[in-house]
Order: sequence, then structure tokens, then C-alpha cells
Amino acid sequence: MKKIALITILVLNTICMGVAIFLFFAAITKASVKKENKIPVQEEKHTAQETVVKIASSPADAKVFINGYYKGKTPAEITVSSASETPKRYEIKVSKQGYSAWTKSVLLMAGDKKFFELELEKE
Repeated sequence: MKKIALITILVLNTICMGVAIFLFFAAITKASVKKENKIPVQEEKHTAQETVVKIASSPADAKVFINGYYKGKTPAEITVSSASETPKRYEIKVSKQGYSAWTKSVLLMAGDKKFFELELEKE
């Protein structure tokens, strides 16, 4: 009888340890997935040849267009994938309802990093 009780305790102990180990590894995996999803934008790395245009505006949430294509709202960090080793002209337009649009023609080439901070004027 003591032998059966001892074996039962050992089996239950083994099952409990297995469940605990499973839950431990499940928690570690979940924590590492959450950590990977919370990478701040400012830590984003760009390659040496990537062309990046950053635009901040007052007021924020203005629409940004490059060569007529919508790229997002301010503040924006835009990678211009069409830039090459030869400088090309790009037209940047920032607009918001109730404000005069801001446009700028710039020469960009591979590896350029440009930052524009602007204040839109009320119409």
C-alpha cells in the first residue's frame, strides 16, 4: 500500500512539474513576442544607401505627398525607394484642410537624409 501511494505521489509530482515547465516556456515565448512588437520608430535602422525624408508640421496630421503619391501624415518618416546614385528631382507637398499647401522641389539621391520642419498657414 505504501508503495502504491509513493508511486502515485511521484506520478502526480512529475505531471505537475511537466505542466509548470510548459507554462514557464509558454510565458517566455509570449514575453519575447511582445518585446519584439514594441520597437520604437526612432530605433529603426536605415541602410547607408537608403534615402529618407522626415517631415514635421504644425499643425500635425497634415497629408504628405511625394511626386503626387500619398505617403502618410505628419510627423512622417518616408523612405524614397526610387532614389538612385544620380540626383533626381522630387516634389514634396504637405496639405491640411483649412491651411495653405506647402510644396518644395528637392534633388534627392541614394543615401540622402532630409528633414523639413514647417508651419502651415491658415487660409
